[in-house]
Amino acid sequence: MNDLSSFIIEAMDGIEQIEIAEIENPPAGREIADPENAVRTCLAEVEGTRPISAGETVAITVGSRGIHGLVEIVKSIVSFVRGSGAEPFVVPSMGSHGGGTAEGQAALLANLGITPRSIDAPVRSSMETTVLGETASGIPVRFDRLASKADHIIAMNRVKPHTRFSGAIQSGLCKICLVGLGNAEGAQECHRAAVRRSFDDLVAEALPVVLEKAPLTLGVALVENGMGRLGSVRAALPRRFIDADRDSLELAEKWQPWIPFDEIDILVVDRIGKDVSGTGMDTNVIGRKEGTPHPRVTRIFVRGLTKASSGNATGIGFADAITSACAAAIDRAATTLNCFTALRPEGARIPAVFESDREAIAALLPTTGRRSAADVRLVRIESTASLSRMTASAPLIDGPGAGKRFRQITGKAKLVFDAMGNLPSRGE
Repeated sequence: MNDLSSFIIEAMDGIEQIEIAEIENPPAGREIADPENAVRTCLAEVEGTRPISAGETVAITVGSRGIHGLVEIVKSIVSFVRGSGAEPFVVPSMGSHGGGTAEGQAALLANLGITPRSIDAPVRSSMETTVLGETASGIPVRFDRLASKADHIIAMNRVKPHTRFSGAIQSGLCKICLVGLGNAEGAQECHRAAVRRSFDDLVAEALPVVLEKAPLTLGVALVENGMGRLGSVRAALPRRFIDADRDSLELAEKWQPWIPFDEIDILVVDRIGKDVSGTGMDTNVIGRKEGTPHPRVTRIFVRGLTKASSGNATGIGFADAITSACAAAIDRAATTLNCFTALRPEGARIPAVFESDREAIAALLPTTGRRSAADVRLVRIESTASLSRMTASAPLIDGPGAGKRFRQITGKAKLVFDAMGNLPSRGE
């Protein structure tokens, strides 16, 4: 028996002291009952400045995020375009994701349900870019070549707090125009520029180049509520993209899902992935974004990757421990390319690897500083995009003021593992 095995066995002695219960986290925000109709309606209301005519081509942007009802939303935009007699096609707009290849990006969209058959329109993927021009400070503004040749572009994206940037403009229409449609080369230029300056400044300098040279016609800004359901749809003309992003961001921040605890010793995350967040797990949720002091999370244990991530484990470096199964699912090349393109190489670091959930949690217990396992503040979530229900340990559930922040929906029970030493699915 080696020293690591002895360490884990000794730590396991107290793991059964942990008591947990399921809790419900009240979501914020409204929900749109008919997203397809809402999208079509808002597009029709703003059409007019550059009308879409019969026979013209229209590129529709789709990024790498898993948006609830994404297929239906894209289909409604396709239907709107076809109603004008034009020919729509989808262009992947995700910077360097999908391994930085055209095939990888098309496959990523397919994992999100976006295929020619599902949306009744072609998916045209290419990593080739054209340089639209340069900013005043000499930054080349790169843009997807296929999209640039279309007669029109409808930019569609979810607006939410960015995992790295702060400011009035974060993830949204401006970002998909500058980063998403910039493909790998353009994304790297934008991230490089944003290291030394604010994203707001970059948008102010680079977006006018895109608005002048690219055939942008409309934008669709989506905001999800605290349950991850569509809560707001706003269509905007290109000259109003900044206003649409700012207004939508206010809603997104108000509805941002959160973990209802200020101090967590061990956060167990079932899955991370690019479809969940640009950093695999949202840094706003796990307290790893600069300037975001809550929650204070001491250790993070990641159990696996989402299927739609296709092995891209960007953000795995935020974790302290993972399982061997999770490690085996990582596409190191895709992860490294994405993290280095975003100038965030730390996101590709591989944490300590353990054979099972039980071993990982047991090994982390002594590193929390708690005197006994019974005192450990443990939370388990499905992903940082799924926070309506989660598991929490007794010290958190019984803490002062806890009843005002969540609702306990099951009785407390001992933390248990299956025959392989892994946590069962919640509800089992």
